[in-house]
Amino acid sequence: MFDELNDYLIEQLKKKHIVCLLVDEVQNLSNESLEGLRLLSNLETDKEKLLQIVMMGQPEFKAKLDQPNLRQLKQRITLQSEIAPLKDKEIGSYINFRLQSVGYERKDLFHPEAVQKIAVYSKGIPRLINIICDNALLTAFAASQKTVSAALIREVAKDLNLESKTHPVEAKRSSTVSPVSTEPETISREASKRSFPQTLRRLTNTVVGTFLVILVFFLVSVVNDPQSFFGSTLRPLELSKNNSNRRVLPVIRQNAIPQMTNAGTENTGRKNSEIDSKWKHPIIVQYGSTIYEIALNTYGANAVLGMDLIKEFNPQIKDLNWVSAGQKLILPALTQEILVRQHGDGSYRLIVASYIKRTEADELANRIGKEGYRVMITAKRVSTDLLLHRLEIDGLKTLGEATQSLNTGIVKKWLTLAGYGRNTEPTSQPVTTY
Repeated sequence: MFDELNDYLIEQLKKKHIVCLLVDEVQNLSNESLEGLRLLSNLETDKEKLLQIVMMGQPEFKAKLDQPNLRQLKQRITLQSEIAPLKDKEIGSYINFRLQSVGYERKDLFHPEAVQKIAVYSKGIPRLINIICDNALLTAFAASQKTVSAALIREVAKDLNLESKTHPVEAKRSSTVSPVSTEPETISREASKRSFPQTLRRLTNTVVGTFLVILVFFLVSVVNDPQSFFGSTLRPLELSKNNSNRRVLPVIRQNAIPQMTNAGTENTGRKNSEIDSKWKHPIIVQYGSTIYEIALNTYGANAVLGMDLIKEFNPQIKDLNWVSAGQKLILPALTQEILVRQHGDGSYRLIVASYIKRTEADELANRIGKEGYRVMITAKRVSTDLLLHRLEIDGLKTLGEATQSLNTGIVKKWLTLAGYGRNTEPTSQPVTTY
């Protein structure tokens, strides 16, 4: 491997390429690994080095290089540079840059005197600046303050135990690069351990008041309608469980896809109200059930198509993720009367299937298209996190042609209506409750 690397470096040298090895957090490397870096530095020609090595790390690395067994590595380091703490005049710009990165466009969130205090307590160390500002923003939020004042910074510094380590008047920093003490690192670690408990202590009064309001709301809701309250509260948890463990049909977020015209009976001659009620099976939603489970119990392998039709025949449901216990739900049967729709011009179309993935709908559409049929795919959002793609055969001139297309689809397995006859109602299975 060493010889192969040497050959590669010589080849790059002939192309006038510079190969550089960058090692970050080098203070964490073992002495054995550092010795390996020293051996790599031996790759050279009679005139120049073949490999440039840049090591970056915390101040602890400087102390590590002073070990006798790393003396040879230290002697090979030709250039050393240490990043100095930020100057006082740079700290305000640093804070504003961090705020702008998360979308805050103004520059008045921290009072100028507060920035001066941050410079004193942090000594220009970016990590300490971050900790002080983070705690200051949290404290200001708890106190409903719109800006961070110098007094608030003093309070935060006291909680972080920074006052005892900082003199009121700080000596002017030299403009030259000077070694960075490891003390700020220690302060940072100690401060991070203490910051949250002390900040939370300041938030106690606010949190207690909020908790009491929530508790009163909880008790009133339980007394008035326990089933409805717990059903709506536990439903997101149940949906999360289904998505991760029990769902065989994954819900795929496709927020980037624009919502298209809803599929269904819109702009057709045959409205939902005109479809015979015997092809629509009503149920009462039980506590703890979900639309997906209802569709799975009722439509089996056609659960996705079932959810699509449930959304169509129940326009009162705006989002399939949210249904109320006791709500009446219409479950349309997978029959010719439901799947065949008539346009206003007298032509017909046949609903073939619904898919979560557009690629699956496109694949079936290509198969059907090769048989000479005209196929359309319509996207329909049935919930905030679910976009279904309904596939239909369009342009069928007569009801007889639509019926023949339905039979052809069953034979060629475009339609998977296993367990359903052309004139049968959906299986009346009880909805599972929890």
